[in-house]
Amino acid sequence: MVIQRGYRVARRRHPAGLTLVELLLVIAIITLLINLSIPAVQQAREASRRMQCQNNLKQIGLAIQNHESGKRRFPSAGGPSGDFHTVPMAPHGFVRAGWGVQLLPFMEQDSLYRQAEEFDPRIRPPGGAALVETPVAVYVCPTRGQRFSLPDGDGLKPAMGDYAGVIGEYFFEHDPAKPPRPAEARDTWRGIIAKGGHGTRAWRPVTPAMVSDGLSSTVAILEKACAQGSSTADPRDWWELPGWAQSADWSTMRIAHVEGEYPPVADATRRRIGDPFLRDFDTGRYKELAFGSPHPDVMLGVFGDGATRSIRLSIDPWVFHNLGCRDDGEVIRKADLE
Repeated sequence: MVIQRGYRVARRRHPAGLTLVELLLVIAIITLLINLSIPAVQQAREASRRMQCQNNLKQIGLAIQNHESGKRRFPSAGGPSGDFHTVPMAPHGFVRAGWGVQLLPFMEQDSLYRQAEEFDPRIRPPGGAALVETPVAVYVCPTRGQRFSLPDGDGLKPAMGDYAGVIGEYFFEHDPAKPPRPAEARDTWRGIIAKGGHGTRAWRPVTPAMVSDGLSSTVAILEKACAQGSSTADPRDWWELPGWAQSADWSTMRIAHVEGEYPPVADATRRRIGDPFLRDFDTGRYKELAFGSPHPDVMLGVFGDGATRSIRLSIDPWVFHNLGCRDDGEVIRKADLE
């Protein structure tokens, strides 16, 4: 005791430090809280990325609407891919470049569009990258991030895109020197985004009046498949190249097969090559010909009326095929998608 002014004052006793058991308990609690918070943070980030992906598709949908308002037709898939390395703007009444190039002026990308008009898309203009090497943020799903190809034989590294128009069958001719396949117009180009022409012949452009199933019941652009871990494309991955600027071929168009042979697939789903056709002969890699998504359980798409909707990856194959066809007489309800 300490005597202070006639009073007895007790000394304060300072608490002892944490014991080892208490310290371990605190560490365990903190670790538990961190482990509980990480999934929540990841979910929040994915929700934000998914919202941005949906916003990308809204911008694409708005550009499609403005294109139709200004030109009285929807953008096309362009000419055959074998014609892509020549002059982008064809003298035959149709645009050789694909819908990704055609929508540029309607997304405040006028300078990039002028480059497409002036230069071969595979040629670098003075002081700049080639058109196919130039990334366009609106065409990239933020969950995947911007993807590029490894250098090809010319040293080009094309920028990938994550969205594609819909075809119904695998019957298109890529060589402009050959006539189009008889089944192309009947079975392949049944969607809102259809081939613009072949060789020296322009095809009939798609207008809203030709979408007899209804613009709100026909999807125009969807997320496309890309296996997790394939952040770069091999120069021999013809289904990915030359990226977002490609014409009527696999990098900008994907399949909603009538019999479900190429179903939508999540990025995280392991690719099993049961069908020999889906293994590339030269590389052994899986051919990504389908739609898909990095988002859990669903893929996002924009419809002919500009509305964006989520579509479950497990959607019935016939419903999915009908969803992509503009005039098959099957009107798809929203309840069939989710």
